Amino acid sequence: MSLDINTPKGQRTLMREQEMVSVLEAEYPTLMYAQTPKARESAVDAMLIDRRSQEIQYVVEQKTRQISEEQWQYYNRTWLITTAKVKKLQEICRSLCVPGMGILYMPPQGLILCRQLVDSAGNMLVPYEDHHTLTQATCNSEHDPKVMRENRYIDMKSAKKITCTPIPYRV
Repeated sequence: MSLDINTPKGQRTLMREQEMVSVLEAEYPTLMYAQTPKARESAVDAMLIDRRSQEIQYVVEQKTRQISEEQWQYYNRTWLITTAKVKKLQEICRSLCVPGMGILYMPPQGLILCRQLVDSAGNMLVPYEDHHTLTQATCNSEHDPKVMRENRYIDMKSAKKITCTPIPYRV
């Protein structure tokens, strides 16, 4: 199976994620963002590790979304992510006894949102709704047919906001 990360758009998304990591680690210097391998499909995106104790502080699900402030307001500041990804995050958090963090990066706004989504027992901590909706299958499928799947809409209104330099959207 070909991974999105291997396409030109996937490579741009990876570059945006690396920029986000630099900002995040500057904001939280005691934490290290340890990515999962990008050459294979991973259940989660990263771990946040305490630099002193070397202990995992959070399991991370991270997404980069090329959306404007107006689009973000239109979606009522909710993050759409597949329910299966969130359930996998819950399962991993439960098995590692570590909480789960959601990180949403929106380069056009110069905004990173961080919110603990899951406790160390795997329970959701934030308001959300699950709906079967038609969405694009991958970051590369803007013009391809949509897929019907269960998506979780997570309330990010009270997420921690980290600002950085806005990066205009490029196709």
